[in-house]
Amino acid sequence: MFGNTYIRSKYLVKNDMGDIFTRQPKNYKDALDFDKSMDDSERQKQLDDMFNSFITQFANKALSKSGIKELEETGEVLLQPAVKEELGL
Repeated sequence: MFGNTYIRSKYLVKNDMGDIFTRQPKNYKDALDFDKSMDDSERQKQLDDMFNSFITQFANKALSKSGIKELEETGEVLLQPAVKEELGL
């Protein structure tokens, strides 16, 4: 976008590329509450599931214009006006 091309690389992790903020789905809230007593194996299972079914899928969608459009259309992200214009929304 905006004349930039991004590919998966360590650069994306090491540098600020912008912000997308969302909360975890409610069913994973307890796994992230370390004050709450929970069996380690259950916490690990829930965290693994959160990465596999939520974080990875969300991140993969956010890597493409069509995926960002889809996230915006479903209300999962709110785009700034300049980004909407760039995407043709």
